[in-house]
Amino acid sequence: MPPPPFPSFTGLDRLRLRRNRARAVARGIFPETFDRTVMERLAERLGDIKRSFKTALVLGQGTEALVDALRARGVAFPVTADSVMGPDSTNTVTPAQAGVPRESSTLFHAPRDPGLRRDDADRTGPESPPALPQTLVLDEESWPFAGGVVEAILSVLTLHTVNDLPGALAQARNALTPGGVFLGALVGGASLQELRTCLADAESALTGQAPRRVAPMVDVMTAGALLRRAGFELPLTDRETLTLVVPDLTTLLRRLHERGEGFAPKVPARGAHLPLRRDVLAEAERLYAARFPGPSGEGLSVTAEVIFLHGWRPEQTGSDLTRCTAL
Repeated sequence: MPPPPFPSFTGLDRLRLRRNRARAVARGIFPETFDRTVMERLAERLGDIKRSFKTALVLGQGTEALVDALRARGVAFPVTADSVMGPDSTNTVTPAQAGVPRESSTLFHAPRDPGLRRDDADRTGPESPPALPQTLVLDEESWPFAGGVVEAILSVLTLHTVNDLPGALAQARNALTPGGVFLGALVGGASLQELRTCLADAESALTGQAPRRVAPMVDVMTAGALLRRAGFELPLTDRETLTLVVPDLTTLLRRLHERGEGFAPKVPARGAHLPLRRDVLAEAERLYAARFPGPSGEGLSVTAEVIFLHGWRPEQTGSDLTRCTAL
């Protein structure tokens, strides 16, 4: 009798992902070396832009280094009231409600989970800012802004977990003021290719089926097309591939779970996501060690592809390319 079919992949469970990320942040996981490297690359790209910004939003966890880079560009600490919106809210926020003064520079810092807001209660005034900037809370798939609010948005390793990436990019564009810039870094499709291949081969050999065990991610060409589809001008994408080394497969899976990046599919009504069998895991580790050893022959190689996104909101609807303001 053939084994029952595996439930088809219908997307990621966003609530489960937020809970996983909340536990990771509570354990002080972020930022790791990988996160710092990505933020350094984003800061370099920010440095290539000649214009200045009065308002900016940083989306991600453990992004204080990138916040410091923005401060160095003249984006001051916010002195306005808090404005916190949860992912389930149906309200919108106008620029005034979001606390964006027209005459001063403001920096927002948006963690990914609504349970992780940092308190600004100890702030006594603009002359004595707290250790971290004002915190907003938003869901990448449901931005809580009614219109253009900030001049720059920097997204750090968050967009690979959304189910509607075109919609998330379009909402990011709408949150920008005319002439505003979006810089993003997301995990690309080549990431974890070794893990994906070995798990599929091992499970196919032992069970006759190969369910998805790693979430799908976009490639660099698709990312560029999605920027254009979202209405960004001068869309640019590039990628960087990093090779990490882990002692064994168990360590790799544990580290992914510790970061809140464990596979979290939506569970269809007709069945639960089946757990990974021990014999499949052992076979996958054997295949991994044989095919993808570390550079020195020890440990296992892990591919981490980062796709960098760069786009501008047009100065006016239907305007020509904003090359004069973008460069």
